[in-house]
Amino acid sequence: MACFHTNFNHYEVFQFDIKTEMDGQSFTKLLIVITDELGNKGKPAIGIKSYDDLLKITDGKWQTVTVPLDGIFYDWRYPEGQNGSKIQLNLSKIKQVEFVPWYKKNKKSGTLHLDNLRVVRTNSISNTRSGFHNTQTGNKK
Repeated sequence: MACFHTNFNHYEVFQFDIKTEMDGQSFTKLLIVITDELGNKGKPAIGIKSYDDLLKITDGKWQTVTVPLDGIFYDWRYPEGQNGSKIQLNLSKIKQVEFVPWYKKNKKSGTLHLDNLRVVRTNSISNTRSGFHNTQTGNKK
């Protein structure tokens, strides 16, 4: 989990680089949840076919994941569960981003590497990237 208080307003996408290495697997199912300071939790609708699906990451190689900030976010209710409803996050007050490999699969083990967490703004004048600091550290191999 990456905890921070930051403003995602006026940015178009949230991006991060990821590499997964799970024991005995060729891919990792990943849950991503973004929470604002009001407690709204949104699961971005990226790389999934339905609200209860998870993003599939190929193991063993670095990949960049892009989350459109104007895209669909499913209401992530825990522990009540998902029902397919959508939620509007307050992008000016983002509190945390959670990365959960193999959600509800307690017997899985391995390593999840995250690097270059950033929000990106693209306009006709320039492409601006704003990085922010993660409360967890790791080395990119």
